[in-house]
Amino acid sequence: MGALGISGRQAAALVGMSRNTLRATPSEDKDLILKKRLGELAQEKRRYGARRLHVLLKREGLVANHKGRRGYTGKWDYR
Repeated sequence: MGALGISGRQAAALVGMSRNTLRATPSEDKDLILKKRLGELAQEKRRYGARRLHVLLKREGLVANHKGRRGYTGKWDYR
């Protein structure tokens, strides 16, 4: 924007984009380690369900509440 000599507001208006979207930076996945370990445990212990995998994660110190666990096991293919 500075190289073109126009302001951020003008640039956003030019492309029809919100200024907040223009400034936003992508956030990192905070639960990447948890998801990775959950996948590893699910491969090792194929017969275990979501509740049992949650207990194993809790024993390792990777604490995730039951709501989050449901989210990983429901929408994320961990097997």
